[in-house]
Amino acid sequence: MDPLIHKHKNGSSEGFVNVLQKIIELNADKYLSGHAEPATKAEIEALRNNIMEKREKVGEMVKAGKTLDEVKQAFNIPAGQSRWPSLVEIIYGEMKQ
Repeated sequence: MDPLIHKHKNGSSEGFVNVLQKIIELNADKYLSGHAEPATKAEIEALRNNIMEKREKVGEMVKAGKTLDEVKQAFNIPAGQSRWPSLVEIIYGEMKQ
């Protein structure tokens, strides 16, 4: 499941990737977030990599002139999925700025 980025609290996908990298550098056996089950280093690395891949793909689509609806469709995000914007929507907004 993608993380929830609180844009209204100045959160960003880039900032989240940076935080995950710092967490990985702690080199612990288990990581406790307080909001999820304990995670291994491999799981944190996989999450970081997934977000980085999404950032890259969305960035390419923005450069190609794709609309938000086209980007959401490429990631199979249904319209009106949630009251919170998806990670892809947050990334798209960041890339458009």
